[in-house]
Amino acid sequence: MGEILEEFEKRKSNLIRYKVTLEEILKNAIDKYNSIQSSEIDKKEARLKVAQNIIFIRKNALAQVEDQLKFLRPSDEKDMEYRLRQYYEFSKRMKDLVPEDLPLRFHGCPIYTAKHIIESGEISSSVDRLGIETSYDTQGQISVTTKDTLDTTIHSYTNLTEKFLPSGCIFVLLPKDEIDAKAGDSMLMGNVNFKQEPNRLYGIITTPENIEKVSQWAKVSGIDLSKIHDFDEFSKSFERQKDDIKINQPSRNYVTQDDLEI
Repeated sequence: MGEILEEFEKRKSNLIRYKVTLEEILKNAIDKYNSIQSSEIDKKEARLKVAQNIIFIRKNALAQVEDQLKFLRPSDEKDMEYRLRQYYEFSKRMKDLVPEDLPLRFHGCPIYTAKHIIESGEISSSVDRLGIETSYDTQGQISVTTKDTLDTTIHSYTNLTEKFLPSGCIFVLLPKDEIDAKAGDSMLMGNVNFKQEPNRLYGIITTPENIEKVSQWAKVSGIDLSKIHDFDEFSKSFERQKDDIKINQPSRNYVTQDDLEI
């Protein structure tokens, strides 16, 4: 236990030092912008735009570190066992369980990003949120995976192997229409606003550690708490349903959550 706490304190100290560094970098970026603003140099507007984008990037980096410090805590052996099992097994399990006609899309993120998403009631591209591209998504679109590519979300975006931060969340979404559904083949879909289109949020998956806090955030935002599951609960719901699901015959060639009679 002593070694775990020592490692935790080291991680925390490193993050605090990194935060100080990022604050200085941000200050320099702001000073650079102000210097350009007060000058009479050539291509001033273009230079100001570049400088402003750099400020956005620096602010975003600093905000992420500040968020990590808020959620940082010592690791727990039982929690890590659960998370590593999901890391290696969950995507394979869901690939077998999710019906071919149910076009689920998966968007994974760290726990602090999940908090912002739930509080805002939407998942939108970094371009729409910040005015700059900071990920693989472009304006009006977010990055997602399908049941066949879910391992990308699990392994790269959900922090399941991060010992000193809670696991992230996976938002399970439904496409708006057939065009949106086909965009999933390119690991993209349109922005999703849960408050305007609550039925497009199929579920939120996280670890048992996070269920209570995620439910609290969701309650404040008016999100249906029955949509919040841990990884095991989510997969078991499909195991229970796989022999009982009756799929209507809609005019389109895919089904949504409302088409399932359970």
